[in-house]
Order: sequence, then structure tokens, then C-alpha cells
Amino acid sequence: MVSTPVEIPSDFEFMSWFTFTLLAVVVFSAYSIFIRIFLADRGDAQTFALLLNASMAVFLLGVLAPLTGLRADLSVGTVVWVGIASCFYALASTLITWARQLEEASKVSVTRQTGAIWVFAGGIFVLDERLTIGKIIGTTLVVLGTILATWDQEGIRPSKGLMMILAGVFIGSASSLIGKTVVETSLSPALYAGSRALIAAMLLTIFLPDVRTRARQEISLQQLRIPAVGLLLGLNFFLLYKALEIGDASSVRPVFGSATILTVAAAILFLGERDRILQKIIGAAFVVAGVVLFRMI
Repeated sequence: MVSTPVEIPSDFEFMSWFTFTLLAVVVFSAYSIFIRIFLADRGDAQTFALLLNASMAVFLLGVLAPLTGLRADLSVGTVVWVGIASCFYALASTLITWARQLEEASKVSVTRQTGAIWVFAGGIFVLDERLTIGKIIGTTLVVLGTILATWDQEGIRPSKGLMMILAGVFIGSASSLIGKTVVETSLSPALYAGSRALIAAMLLTIFLPDVRTRARQEISLQQLRIPAVGLLLGLNFFLLYKALEIGDASSVRPVFGSATILTVAAAILFLGERDRILQKIIGAAFVVAGVVLFRMI
């Protein structure tokens, strides 16, 4: 197996995993609010996902990767795993972007945290990690919090948007498991996230029907909104993977989970998502507590 290690020093070595994670929380919450504003009741969510990935790839590979340091071990195994992760991510990003168009930002934010369950299931059954009481209790709290936040007078309605979130999160969790390993061993965070976004955009270009016409129409409608949210999401991935590169996942993920509370609060304040406010806040708190428990105990 031929390997080509390349490394360029980074100017961000003075920052801790905690700083990177807090910045990721703020950036991701802002992204969640803005994409809901831009997509609510208008636009083509599937094409938006393609353009979002393309703009994110340009930002990560063209700006952040050279500025923050390059590390690349281009073995055959790395290329294969990045390709697999990109396939998962292409589908997951399309489903979740579409769901953001259909569902409230607060509901999407809470439901997304169910991904932590799948990541831990993968760790236990695939990576042979230890099953603990904290993980069992934490999983229960995440499920209860998600049910509480999405429950209305008619109970939990299996809406199209909700099912898309759950499916996207499940598929995206596989990409996350691969990504953590690749960032730790082979590629720098910006290089990995940018490469994954670029391949995802290429795949969507191939498989979406009538993509040229749809892309022209979406660009005409959204204009600078697409690169704006692409910058936010790209910066979020860089910050999060940078935190995972220098810190333990068991420490990084609970802090990043606080983005749920921040997004729910921002959605209530700025998007007018004020129905069942107390229920949403309590549900979000359950989810965050669950994430902390099964990552810390």
C-alpha cells in the first residue's frame, strides 16, 4: 500500500478543543436558523443541498484548508473510506435539508440528536466499545426528549419531514463514524470535510433529474443565500472536526450537544416558533442531558 503523507503547519494550535467546540455550537445554531428562513415555503430543497455542498467545498478546500494546515495520508484505504462517507453524506444532507424546509428549526434540532444513539450503537456493535449504564440511561433520555419536543395534541405524527430527519440522521451517523477515524489518522479536518462535500455535490449532480435547469432556477431565487449558509456549515464542520482531532469525542460531543438548546431558543425568539414552548425547552434539555450522560459515564 502506497502512502503519501503531506503536512503543512497550522496557525490554530493555541486553541483548545473546548474553544473550537463552543464556536461550532454558535455557528451551527446560526446555520440552523438561516437555512430555515431561506427554505421555508419556497425553493427546491434537493437542489439547494447540491449547491450548499458545492459552496461549502469551495470554502473549505479553497480557503480554510490552506489557511489552517494540510495533513494528508493518501492511502488507498483513505480514499475508499472518504468515498463511502461521501455517498452516505450526499444522501443524508439531501434528506435533512429537505426536512428543514418542511419542519420547524427547533423540531429538527432536537430530532437530529437521535444520531448520537446510532453513533454509539455503531461503536458498541462495530467498534466493540463498552456498553455502560450511562449510555443506556442517556439513550432513554434522548428518546424521551425527542418524543416530548415533537408531541402535539394528536400525538406524534409521522410527517414526511420528521421521517426525513430520522432517516438522514441514521445515514449521516455512518458518515460521522468514518469521519472521526479519517480525521484522527489520515486527513486534516478542513481537507476531509471539503473533500466529502465536493464528492457529495458531484454525486447529486449525477443523480438529480433535470439538474441544470433546477440549479439555474434555485440560484436565481436564492442568490447569495446559498454561499452564506455554505460558509456557515463549512465553518461548523471544520470547527467540530478540529475539536475532535485534538480532543476526546466523549468530551467534545456533550458540549456540541448544547447547540440544541441554543437553536431551540433562537427559533423561539427569531422564527416565532412559540407553540408548546415549555414542552420544546424541556424536551431539548432531556436530549442534551442524555447526550452528556452516555458520553460522560
